[in-house]
Amino acid sequence: MKKKVLAALVCSMMLVGQLSAQGLSSAESAVGENGFSLGYVLGYAGEFFLGDLSDFVPQTHGFWVGGTAGYKALTATLEASMGFGALDAPFVHDGPWIMGDNVMTGQVGLTLDYALYNGEYLRLAPMVGVAGCSLINAELDETSVDALRLMAGAQLDLKIMRGASQEMALFGLLPMRVKMDSGLRLRVFMARNFYKDPCEGNSLNVSLGWYQKL
Repeated sequence: MKKKVLAALVCSMMLVGQLSAQGLSSAESAVGENGFSLGYVLGYAGEFFLGDLSDFVPQTHGFWVGGTAGYKALTATLEASMGFGALDAPFVHDGPWIMGDNVMTGQVGLTLDYALYNGEYLRLAPMVGVAGCSLINAELDETSVDALRLMAGAQLDLKIMRGASQEMALFGLLPMRVKMDSGLRLRVFMARNFYKDPCEGNSLNVSLGWYQKL
């Protein structure tokens, strides 16, 4: 699972670089006259575990990266994140997990959000998503507990840099008139993590990133 997370992160970063090279300043907010948008987001991700899982790993902190594609009010984000923490209580899974072991969390997934409000400076949207997630023991040959997770929450964009509308050819092929935006994105959501016992549980997730979008 860790390899999948890293591969997704690499792919997302390649998308970020390609968008930046094309002068695309936006990840989910600016929309061309035809209603389509492309972009990326990069920032901090914090996960705060609840239930049984919090006995073992109270919280992790790390990073979040994603590429976005939208049509009018609907936006899809292909994303990956990784967090880092420590084990607070021991358990056994493919070997002994010992208190104090360094652990990592990783996820690769797809989220959808739909703007209920999209004003000059703010965009507010509920979001849902599904992802594959892992709890990885870095001290035990990177042994992992893998599972599915479902996500639901809300997302707020603060539009800081708002560019002028201009003509451009997307990847040299598709001419369109676009407006390039960038700013801060705050996302708060609950996740249901279907890890097997003894570490099944929900988590509260908070992400803060910089987005750019055309």
